[in-house]
Amino acid sequence: MHIRYITLNMFHISLQDTIPNSVHIVLLLVERDHIFRFEKPTSMQFETLTSLKSLHKHIESNQLPLELDGTFPYCHSSWVCFRMKLEQLMQGCKDAHILIQSSTVNLRSSKLPETTEEARVLLQQYKQLMNNVLEDRSLVKLQLEGGVILARLRKEESYIPGAGMFSWLGYSRS
Repeated sequence: MHIRYITLNMFHISLQDTIPNSVHIVLLLVERDHIFRFEKPTSMQFETLTSLKSLHKHIESNQLPLELDGTFPYCHSSWVCFRMKLEQLMQGCKDAHILIQSSTVNLRSSKLPETTEEARVLLQQYKQLMNNVLEDRSLVKLQLEGGVILARLRKEESYIPGAGMFSWLGYSRS
């Protein structure tokens, strides 16, 4: 008989920190001759399953991959590749948002000029700030390539079950 100790608390804590209340039950599929000991977080239900048949009582076959006797056509490496491309695009969008937000804050925090010379200097500073934003390499790259990348990801999504990128991001395909 094998005894293994696993720590689910760290997994649970990091996932719950990222997406609060995202996990309500954990199904742990183990071999019958293995005993797992773990500290169960009190905020969710844990159930240890010892057969695929018991797993199928909890999850429909069309939601389980072939490896678990299901019918869901899932390829983890394809999903990971897709997800990495998506994360890279999302990071570019976040960086662009931060750049534009900081520029906006900078513009709003300037006090109004009192003289024509101060107005001229402030206008020059605004023009320089605008040029810096418009010439930002990451923003230019996102403007030039973002639409094409997004179109590719939408196309790829249809071939990768479980990608569901636009549904969880709140985008529609229309």
